[in-house]
Amino acid sequence: MEEGRVFTDRLSRYRMPSIVHTPEIVSITVESPTSEGPFGAKGVGELSSIPTTPAITNAIYNACGIRVKRLPVDQDWMARQIIKRREMVNDRE
Repeated sequence: MEEGRVFTDRLSRYRMPSIVHTPEIVSITVESPTSEGPFGAKGVGELSSIPTTPAITNAIYNACGIRVKRLPVDQDWMARQIIKRREMVNDRE
């Protein structure tokens, strides 16, 4: 974009930021064992999964208009909800 306007019509010409554009990351290990984990260990992988589920369920809502409130997302349930929604819309017309 230049001055807030898209200046390319080809995705192949779109310049995406890459790893060379990221600042240097310095990791610092903080060793303070916890009684909750095995052998005093703490988890770190869960942090990246915390926002993932809401993002996916909101994307489903934006695409289909169906609000998902139970996990895992069941495809059969989704299909039934979409059919119900269509029937409700058709009844209104």
